[in-house]
Amino acid sequence: MITQERRSAEDRRKMITTPLFPFFDSEDTLVRQDRRQIPERRINNILIEDPSDDIIDVEVSDIGNKRLFIWFQDEIHEVKRGGEGVWIGRSPDCFASFSSRFISRKHSRLCFENNGYYLIDDSVNGTYIKNDDGEVFVTKDKIMIKGSGIISLGVPFDHSESDVIHYFIG
Repeated sequence: MITQERRSAEDRRKMITTPLFPFFDSEDTLVRQDRRQIPERRINNILIEDPSDDIIDVEVSDIGNKRLFIWFQDEIHEVKRGGEGVWIGRSPDCFASFSSRFISRKHSRLCFENNGYYLIDDSVNGTYIKNDDGEVFVTKDKIMIKGSGIISLGVPFDHSESDVIHYFIG
């Protein structure tokens, strides 16, 4: 007689280590959070277009085929490798538009240049970046961003509440 071990639903859902979000699943869909906690999983999956048509003739050696995605609230955007990049700030023309008095109209810009993705700060109050390496403050300067993390404009993360921009290079 063969006995089967049956586990409860709670045991099956336990993970020894939690995955690092965001990541791409087997169907090349960007996953931003644990979908098991969402009643309707399909609303969290965001299908990303094939970038091969949009890439301008740029030599890429260090970054490979990696792409930069940023999202603020429910809106997600891919930073293309050509052009001036994506602006974030108070202006309605920016990808992420804020209303805080500590944020400039065109506060910072995310762009691809010199074979890497950079955040270029053009503000008075600066930009805070937090990732696996720690927290960095940038003002009137540019910094290469890697991996994934969050960005706060004008105020430290302790005071930014929910007004942060998430980014992911993958």
